[in-house]
Amino acid sequence: MIPFKDFYYAVANKLLDYKNDRSKLIGFLKELQASGLQVTPLNDQYPKGNTIELEDIDPFTFFGVFNRGIADDNRIKILKRLKEFFDISEEIPESFDGVPVLNNQKSWFFAYKYDKLENDIDLLWELFESFMSDKISGDLFDRCLEIKGVKQNITMAFYWIKPNEYIALDKNTVEFIKQETSLENMDINKLKFSG
Repeated sequence: MIPFKDFYYAVANKLLDYKNDRSKLIGFLKELQASGLQVTPLNDQYPKGNTIELEDIDPFTFFGVFNRGIADDNRIKILKRLKEFFDISEEIPESFDGVPVLNNQKSWFFAYKYDKLENDIDLLWELFESFMSDKISGDLFDRCLEIKGVKQNITMAFYWIKPNEYIALDKNTVEFIKQETSLENMDINKLKFSG
């Protein structure tokens, strides 16, 4: 079985090139959707209740497109297209066992436009860039935790890209930690960079 980590890391490295040209990422997702693949919702709202096209995306939400509660065959089809789009040489994963997935209804790391702060997506790109260079600032991490839509999902995103260095604090992992350690009062909603 081909593990996910090499391919996912290669995708993350390629994403860095799109920090200042995110419209191409949205265009790619629209192409996937138009071809019948199940992707994250591409409709935003502004003002509330008024549907508009998604105008911007962060790298973690982009990763969430193929790490949601969808069938493995759909994930593999998306990854095949990603391999072509990003010109990735690594082999496409064959198994996703143990890879935490986002809730399909909450797969964005930001809020609808009417409820989003102007620099939310820029902050997420800044965090992604610092994460990839192993220079995460505690202040930046904590500021990103305040973005509506982030919470513990950020630990899942870190795990997708660097599974040997980070733990995903998804529901299953948190329950396991509580059962197997003395951290039964662990409150994931109070997640911070330190302590």
